Amino acid sequence: MWKRDEHDGLSGWDMGHRSLAPAPLPPDDTAPLVPAGPDEFRQFGAAVVLKRTGTWAGGKAVLLDRQPHSQRTEFKHCLTAHAVVLHLEGANAQTVFRYDGGSQIAGGSTLGQVTFIPGSHEFQGWSDYPARIRHVILLLDPKMIDAEVDDAGGAEAPELPFYFDLNDGVIASRMRALQVELDNPGPLGRLCIDSLSSEIAIRLVRHHSAKPEQQHRGGLSPRRLRMVRDYIEANLPNEITLSDIAAIAGVSSAHFCRAFHKSTGVSSHQYIVRRRIELAKGLLADSKMPIAEVALAAGFGNQSHLTKHFRCMVGTTPRRFRNDA
Repeated sequence: MWKRDEHDGLSGWDMGHRSLAPAPLPPDDTAPLVPAGPDEFRQFGAAVVLKRTGTWAGGKAVLLDRQPHSQRTEFKHCLTAHAVVLHLEGANAQTVFRYDGGSQIAGGSTLGQVTFIPGSHEFQGWSDYPARIRHVILLLDPKMIDAEVDDAGGAEAPELPFYFDLNDGVIASRMRALQVELDNPGPLGRLCIDSLSSEIAIRLVRHHSAKPEQQHRGGLSPRRLRMVRDYIEANLPNEITLSDIAAIAGVSSAHFCRAFHKSTGVSSHQYIVRRRIELAKGLLADSKMPIAEVALAAGFGNQSHLTKHFRCMVGTTPRRFRNDA
């Protein structure tokens, strides 16, 4: 029969009368995703076919394509970092697992499902994955969560429970955006990954902690918002990081993401892309600078990245825009 634990969001069959196979796990070809501490381990019985990573001060995002070593893929996981896992390919018929040595639970992963494993907790078991598996794994430094609570006036860090199926459309959409960025790396990648990760951290604190954060601060003050905008305008051709602009505002990265969005209606990443597009439009219309040089002058790194964002926001290519100007 199906059994659901409403406290921690687990769902599955009650398999308490069975035991997990004691067979040793093969080494995880992805380990270490982060530097392993004395009480950390991560093993996954599959060979890595493709691995792409994006790192920043708050952790790491990893896109992994893997092939299982055998029909039954065994795994063990315990890291200091909080882990958010998006299942992209390889929906499996069955997974049997234990969390922190508790009773066994059986269930199945579906495409698009998000699993959340809090830091310093054990998750182990096996899955009968097909021949190809694709996951996006986001590792969040617990200090990001602490910073969000401190900015909100909280007294202590919230308790984040384990979710085999987080069932949060906002977090799932941000994880898919991480996948797109990792699949198509570009010069804006660091800012994008940093911003998306901070949004996910904030969402976890607000909606999925055992002691959710109750206070909600407003946006940035007019003076701080003006300082941030001035800094962005002066540095459009250069790399702009989330930590840079958060420092200008005098707040943490997590608080900045929330406050900037409340003040402007868009994320800092979207705002910067829009300002760079406006700069590129002016250069295309008022100069004969080659498009490749326009891309560099507007902070896009190369012409293909300019064209990608230009077509998305303007609805045409830079060359056609110049011809029509």
